[in-house]
Amino acid sequence: MAKLIYGVGVRDLPSQVNGKRIKSYVLWINILRRCYDTASHPTYHEVTVCKEWLLYSNFHAWCDSNYVEGFQVDKDLKGGKVYSPETCIMLPKKLNILLAGNYPHKTLICAQEAYYDKRITRETLSLVEEFLK
Repeated sequence: MAKLIYGVGVRDLPSQVNGKRIKSYVLWINILRRCYDTASHPTYHEVTVCKEWLLYSNFHAWCDSNYVEGFQVDKDLKGGKVYSPETCIMLPKKLNILLAGNYPHKTLICAQEAYYDKRITRETLSLVEEFLK
């Protein structure tokens, strides 16, 4: 049996190519760390990862279809407490950081700029607007 990562995750694919960590693996490890290393991330004590994504290959497949360079995985707009394919989207880093803070006006402007620059969809802009209400 493979060693569990943070007591829950199973790495069933290689994590490196030519000695360099795969981006999806870095994202996956960071999500697991936030959720299951509660001593380091106490604000995530009620946040979990769906069963499907505990298997790295499933998260990797989602990343292959959704990853955008410079973007981050966001769970808050669609779910808030669970990282899953149904509750996560990719957001520009700046927008994701603003969403985590208490900057509704700056967040909305950033989201509108990202929409007009075609970095996010109208659906994502609507999610941001609803989130800020």
